[in-house]
Amino acid sequence: MAFGKPIKGICEKCAEEAEKMGVSPPHRWLHRKKPPACKYHLTIEKQSKKVKKKVVKKNEYEDVDIVGAAKEVIKRRFKRKKRKPTGELELFEEIFNERGPFSQVSEKQFFPTSHPAWIQQFSHVLSKGAYPGFRLYKKNIVLKTPGEHHKWEFMQHKIKDDPKWAPIFELKEELKEEYYAKRLSKEKH
Repeated sequence: MAFGKPIKGICEKCAEEAEKMGVSPPHRWLHRKKPPACKYHLTIEKQSKKVKKKVVKKNEYEDVDIVGAAKEVIKRRFKRKKRKPTGELELFEEIFNERGPFSQVSEKQFFPTSHPAWIQQFSHVLSKGAYPGFRLYKKNIVLKTPGEHHKWEFMQHKIKDDPKWAPIFELKEELKEEYYAKRLSKEKH
């Protein structure tokens, strides 16, 4: 679907839908097509053509909502998989109640539990992927602001020398020793 460099604007079909709902139309990135259209409506158009081809092949012209059928195809494609509950949320609530609404790094105030970014304030010292056995281990979860969480995940090399991060790095080494000690003891038995 390459139509050149996208432009910022209002998709005609989005504008029509917004007018029906009585709201202002959103500004989106549009593909340079005649008329310019957003990715969502281009996908519907593409799926409509595919559905139309199938209908023509089967000779079922009557009572076919092609756009509706295309939207159903798109819904199926972008449907999220349901995740199995891990127990992290309950653990996070418990930790939050025990340790209080403050960052363990900078002691900044946290978002309330109703805030959408509340869950981002919990950070695993040892990653869940590399150390799955410590995913639900309270000692492995530290309260941090979303910014501090981002620094921990992607910029550890930059914060290593910062004194306020020293306790977290000490905890990381301690947890690694504990993790591998447990692993060795399991292998011996």
